[in-house]
Amino acid sequence: MAKKLLVFDFDGVLSMMYTMPEKHYPQIPELLQYLENKYLLCVASYNPRAELSIKNWKLDKYFICMRVGANHIWDHPYDESYRSTLSKAEQITNMIEMEIKTLNCAFTEIVFFDDNLENIKHVNEKLPNIKTVLIDSKFGLRLEDIPE
Repeated sequence: MAKKLLVFDFDGVLSMMYTMPEKHYPQIPELLQYLENKYLLCVASYNPRAELSIKNWKLDKYFICMRVGANHIWDHPYDESYRSTLSKAEQITNMIEMEIKTLNCAFTEIVFFDDNLENIKHVNEKLPNIKTVLIDSKFGLRLEDIPE
């Protein structure tokens, strides 16, 4: 059986331990190391600095792909005009759809993680076969958040 694809938003899911020390989640590197053996890991984030940050923190080795920034045309430079035409949730949905095509994944084998309820609702509405997990902003991403 193929591995499930876990898609993480950057802000509030992966970045919290680095950007908000008062909400320090030291488990992120260890958790990613554990997860990469069982799942395919991706990042779909509206934050255009997400990929650079992930590389700076040496977490990029855990991800098979990163779709970041407010532009879904990945081989073109970041385009600020695109940001104004789609909401963050719409862009994240586009990112997930592009990744499904690129990796040839079934919708039922994808789980999306975000700390933003509006993004979760939008993904549930637009991509109803994808499982979504709302991350608790108090505790961050934890192993018990990962569905089997």
